[in-house]
Amino acid sequence: MTRDGELENWRRQWQSASQFVKDAGAAEDLRSRVLRETRGIKLGLAWPILITLIVGGTVLWRALRTGQSLDVLVAIETGIFIVVVWVGSLWIARGTWRPLADTTAAFVEISIRRREAYLRGATFGACLYVAQLAFTVLAIADTSPGGMIGALGSGAVILFGWIAVPGIVVLICWFRRRQRADLERLRKLEHQLRND
Repeated sequence: MTRDGELENWRRQWQSASQFVKDAGAAEDLRSRVLRETRGIKLGLAWPILITLIVGGTVLWRALRTGQSLDVLVAIETGIFIVVVWVGSLWIARGTWRPLADTTAAFVEISIRRREAYLRGATFGACLYVAQLAFTVLAIADTSPGGMIGALGSGAVILFGWIAVPGIVVLICWFRRRQRADLERLRKLEHQLRND
């Protein structure tokens, strides 16, 4: 082998070794991120369970204690709402709990599935918020002496509707943009892995 050929061979070996180290570092970062997200998802289940028990129990207890038709209606609606939230959330999160294998491709795939689920979840959450707000407005209008006009000017509707909705829209837009950017990056990585 000539001196130039030997130098070229060493250069290729050095570049491929540095690329391997770079890829291994990126793969380990992705693995750590996915495992950290998985722990966060599992720990995060405590909040919905507590909220379900506290809110559902409080509303049901009030309906049983007072027996008023509005309290019973709110308890029924809350029960339906809780079931819809749980079924919808579990349906959206299907296939996102853990990677199917201990490979870089599996970790990329689970990351992509999670970003897609987060996007679907943001839309689902926004729809649920609007539905709950509409129910609240109608319930307040039914009991308010001013009817619908009185309901639209009530403190709860002003706070959760007029003030909160614009903030929620901005937050959802920001969240969706961030998830889409991450999803695009992950799809490029997936494409790169398939081509290698």
